[in-house]
Amino acid sequence: MDTSQLATLIPLSIGGVVALLILGAGYLVLAGRRPQAAEPPLETEDLPEFDPFVYGSPKDKRRALRRQGNPVAVMISDAEVQIRPYQGMVIDRSMGGLCLGVDQEIPVGTVLSIRPARTAELIPWVQVEVRNSRQIDGFYELGRQFVKTPPSAVLWLFG
Repeated sequence: MDTSQLATLIPLSIGGVVALLILGAGYLVLAGRRPQAAEPPLETEDLPEFDPFVYGSPKDKRRALRRQGNPVAVMISDAEVQIRPYQGMVIDRSMGGLCLGVDQEIPVGTVLSIRPARTAELIPWVQVEVRNSRQIDGFYELGRQFVKTPPSAVLWLFG
């Protein structure tokens, strides 16, 4: 071997060794990051028979989750909107109905028409049926079910 061949072979050899060291170090780092095996699933006997967070309370007969929010003023009238509307407040709401606060007792089974108080006359009245009523601190809290579920754009107006 002459000197020119040796001058070419030494840098190539050093480069190859460095490349192998880098690849080996990368492999060791990545091998240490492999995901660990997942824990085996719980046996069915380890799970509770009834989970209220999954199934809801046995006392709650709702088909849709109810949510609270800021009270929204609504106008309330009879089913055909023949009487002069009076004001109430939405206390909570769901896809199935509303809970309203009013200052007068309304019999269970009564169908009423409601709409948000701060909307244009173009917003349709929504019919609801009074499902339950209870007096709390000088006003009546009415659980009302939609006779026909309104479009979601109208539902959003109730809060």
